[in-house]
Amino acid sequence: MKNIYYIIILSFILFSCEDDGQVIDPISEQANKLNGTWKVKDSNSIIFNGVNVNYFSTMTLNFSNGSKDGGNFSTIHNEVTGTEVWPFEGSWSFLDITDPND
Repeated sequence: MKNIYYIIILSFILFSCEDDGQVIDPISEQANKLNGTWKVKDSNSIIFNGVNVNYFSTMTLNFSNGSKDGGNFSTIHNEVTGTEVWPFEGSWSFLDITDPND
């Protein structure tokens, strides 16, 4: 009878242990949420030097390949020359803010 209890307890322990699955890096997960096309909400949503401006109302910003190492971006915009805030394409990365004293 004692052996049956041990077998039952052992089976509960074995079956309650499951694989933890793939560990997802939280920084990569957040970067991946950037992927997609982003647009300015409306012409009233941009304030430049304290003034509501309509410069960027047609701007579209597309993020792709986001990961903890960074990613790529591209834009479609027709702002007044000299007011562009993004180049037409490029790459991005997170700022390394690790403390060198750690």
